[in-house]
Amino acid sequence: MFSEKELNLEESVIREQVNELPDAARQEYQALINAGQKSPSTYGKLNILCLLGSHHFYLKRWLRGSISLSTTCIALYLLFSMNSPTIAASILLANFIVEIPQMLNIAHIVHAYNIRVMQQSLDRVRNSLP
Repeated sequence: MFSEKELNLEESVIREQVNELPDAARQEYQALINAGQKSPSTYGKLNILCLLGSHHFYLKRWLRGSISLSTTCIALYLLFSMNSPTIAASILLANFIVEIPQMLNIAHIVHAYNIRVMQQSLDRVRNSLP
């Protein structure tokens, strides 16, 4: 994971490259990033449901979201069907502990995602130029 300083530097480099684009390409770029960028506040709200993995799905991290959701479902199954509260609680606690860094780094994680969206959008616009 990059530091916030590195992310800011990368973002400024991308912005400089965008400023060199023709006006029409800049408008296309802006439309692409408006459609693709994510909000830290929405990610934070979804992070409240951390055991369900919804915040991972929001940033299109399908595998991590699926793992989080699956482990929670397994724990709930063990709790209610198998009557194994100790094992279920252990799985839920482990899942929660793994998610703590996500809760503590909301702005950083979303910033890194948005920079990837910016770079992908810039690449896409550049490829469409004559």
